[in-house]
Amino acid sequence: MSVGLIKSNRWMVSTIICCVLVVAILLSAGVALANGQANITLGEVYQILFYKISHGLVGDLSGISDANINIVWFVRAPRVLLSIFVGMGLAISGAVMQAVVQNPLADPYILGISSGASLGATFAILVGFGGSALVLQLGLSFGAFAGAGIATILVLLLASIGGKMTSTKLVLSGTIVSALCSSVSNLIIYLASNAEGMKTVAFWSMGSLASASWNKLGFIVVLVSLITLFFLTQYRVLNTLLLGDEVASTLGVKLTFYRRFYMLLAALLTSIIVANSGMIGFVGLIIPHIVRGVSGSDHRLLMPLTALTGALFLIWADVIARSTLQGVELPIGIITALIGAPIFIYIIVKRQYNFGGDEMKLAVEKLNLTIGDQQILKDISVQTAQGQFVGLIGSNGSGKSTLLKAIYKTLKPDSGEIYLGEMNILKSSEKKVAQQVSVVSQFNELSFDLTVEQMVLLGRTPHKGLLEQDTKADHELVTEALAKTGLSAYRKRSYLSLSGGEKQRVVLARAITQEPKFMILDEPTNHLDIRYQLEILETVKHLKIGLLAALHNLEQAANYCDIIYALKDGRVVGYGEPETLLTEELIEEIYGVKCSIYHHPITGGLGFHYYFEKEQTDE
Repeated sequence: MSVGLIKSNRWMVSTIICCVLVVAILLSAGVALANGQANITLGEVYQILFYKISHGLVGDLSGISDANINIVWFVRAPRVLLSIFVGMGLAISGAVMQAVVQNPLADPYILGISSGASLGATFAILVGFGGSALVLQLGLSFGAFAGAGIATILVLLLASIGGKMTSTKLVLSGTIVSALCSSVSNLIIYLASNAEGMKTVAFWSMGSLASASWNKLGFIVVLVSLITLFFLTQYRVLNTLLLGDEVASTLGVKLTFYRRFYMLLAALLTSIIVANSGMIGFVGLIIPHIVRGVSGSDHRLLMPLTALTGALFLIWADVIARSTLQGVELPIGIITALIGAPIFIYIIVKRQYNFGGDEMKLAVEKLNLTIGDQQILKDISVQTAQGQFVGLIGSNGSGKSTLLKAIYKTLKPDSGEIYLGEMNILKSSEKKVAQQVSVVSQFNELSFDLTVEQMVLLGRTPHKGLLEQDTKADHELVTEALAKTGLSAYRKRSYLSLSGGEKQRVVLARAITQEPKFMILDEPTNHLDIRYQLEILETVKHLKIGLLAALHNLEQAANYCDIIYALKDGRVVGYGEPETLLTEELIEEIYGVKCSIYHHPITGGLGFHYYFEKEQTDE
């Protein structure tokens, strides 16, 4: 099947694959129950299962030895179920971590969560926790959870140092914490005098499902199921996380909260898995990659397929671990690494990862903002009303983009106020702001790919609750926005395959889909050819909403803007209607070039001719 066909029919293909995976898991579970050091026929396996599950109402166990019955029901059945839920949990954790830190190499191991769980479990095995009866009863599970929890808190604290948490800081913090936990674990092993405990830790650190039992299974099944079901509902937020901090903020998604919340859930899930099965690597890393090649990066499809594929993968990894050597069980972590490493190498080589109501005003009052030791904005006041197109002009470094970022809350001002009607933007949530204000920013690159339709549909995010799904009305808004931006034929195209100008139009379509009362545009005609520059400006002009745009082309600013603010060195040096504001003296002041202004003979609008004054030389 071609890539194009898969991309154009993702829902149908993914649904079929889900059904195939469910059937494959059921058949594989039967094979896993039949295979091992003691060979039992598949017929006997299903006979035992039907009899046990029905409490003797279905089937007959006469002719099957008690040993085989005990092996299937008390040894292999809980083990196979454990492999299903461990594989599911690890794969889901990996997919979530990759979205949280926007890094395709992320998983709970890289972020230090598994190393923390390993440290806690190592401590529990070799040192113990002392006198509490409750703690003694929980044992290994408590140690793993405590270690994972502490590691997660350390990662979050380190990533928060120096301001806003970012994906890069999370990965670096996870690397630091992982190295620290591994060092402490090795120190405990080195100093311990418990030979049996050291042997247990060594085998456990390579991963094993041998401790599976019906008594232990209930808790991990319930926990993995609940967390997996929760993440299946979080596809919208997970998709938004892929867009990065700045864009997510403009869509009303508070990344810091979701990063912390999702990482804590991943820590809980990973700790319970590590406590029950030890360290099993590569599942959370390679399974999301493999699935992403079929489903794309849309988490609505990615998450269920990842969960099912992870379960199927670990069933067979455990079968191989139990059956490869006669009389010896290999640690499952060795098998997953031997399978996973070549697959991951192949992936790296093959892929390169890369409105109505009363008139409302958007008002900026005496805004000051410093970055590092340099004051970028100095007592700036700007205002735009609904239905008004206000432009910002000025040379590079004058503060235009910084002002816009302060308005849509990706930069925090030192002082001043920003109001949208009666709402104080600086004291309101990102989501509340994004319900009123949409943003078309300069840079719109992704680490993962989405279709044009998926990108534009994310514009509905600010208007959705935690568990709320897309509706027919949402898709109709997407269709309208694509038509307005000339992208109807691009609906199923890969976003990463588009040109810079086409990407800019996709971002505009997403901003339109937000149904904002105001739109902020940071150099919206960047990368566009002449025709699309004019079409974009015509499109936003006819939206009849408030517009605040940073523009470099003075002719376009003069012909489309109702009011223009001129910025120089972080200050407003003039504002007014284009005909009044734009003088040859002002342009020379803010741009450092001479200018001749004229009225265009065809359009009647202002035209500009720039030049450097030639120096006088004596003959």
